[in-house]
Amino acid sequence: MARVVVCIPTVGGRDAMLRQTVDAWADQLHSGIKTFWVDGYTWGEGCNRIASLCCGGGYYTDPDYLVFAADDCVPRPGALKAAVDHWLTTGTIPGARFYQDGQPLAAGFDDLPAGTATTWTRLFLLTPEVYRQVGPLLDISWFADFDYSDRLAEAGYPITVCDGFAFDHLDGERTWAVDGEVDRQRRVYREACAVACRSPRS
Repeated sequence: MARVVVCIPTVGGRDAMLRQTVDAWADQLHSGIKTFWVDGYTWGEGCNRIASLCCGGGYYTDPDYLVFAADDCVPRPGALKAAVDHWLTTGTIPGARFYQDGQPLAAGFDDLPAGTATTWTRLFLLTPEVYRQVGPLLDISWFADFDYSDRLAEAGYPITVCDGFAFDHLDGERTWAVDGEVDRQRRVYREACAVACRSPRS
C-alpha cells in the first residue's frame, strides 16, 4: 500500500468544510489522520510547511506520494487510487476533475476527455522527488496552482486528465470574491512571479 501524505492548509471559520474533506480523505487513506497546525500561511506556503514536516527525515520519512489539497474540495470515492494508478500507468501528473452541484466546475477543463493533455490542475499528486525537483509552491493562495502547473510542464512533467481523480467543490466558483478581491489576488500572483523571475499566466 502506498504511503500518502495529504496536505490541507486551512483558515478559521471553515471547520464544517474541513471536517467533510478530511473525513473523505480518511476513508481513502484507510488510516488515521495526523494534524499539523501551520497558522498564518497562504495555501502555497501551508502546503510547503506541511510537506517539510513529512519528507526528508520529518514526521514521516519520504512518503510515496504527496497530495496538495484544499479544505473545500471533497475527493469522490476512489479518487486517490485513480490518481496513483494514473501516475503509474501514464507517467504523467493526474489532472483533477472538479464538480459543483454535480456539474463540471469549469468548462474547457473539467469536461475534457480522460487522458487529454491539459495545462492546469488545481490540486496535485506528486512524488517527493518531483516536489524536490520542481521546488516549493509560491507563497500565495490564489493562482499558486497556475504557477505550479506551468513549472511542472517546464520540468518535463506533463499533466493529463485523470477521470477518477474527481472532487466536489463546496465553496462555489469564487462567488464570495467581491470588492475587487480577484484583481487584488491577481496582483499578488504577478508580484510573486516577478520576485521568482517567472512569467505569470494571467
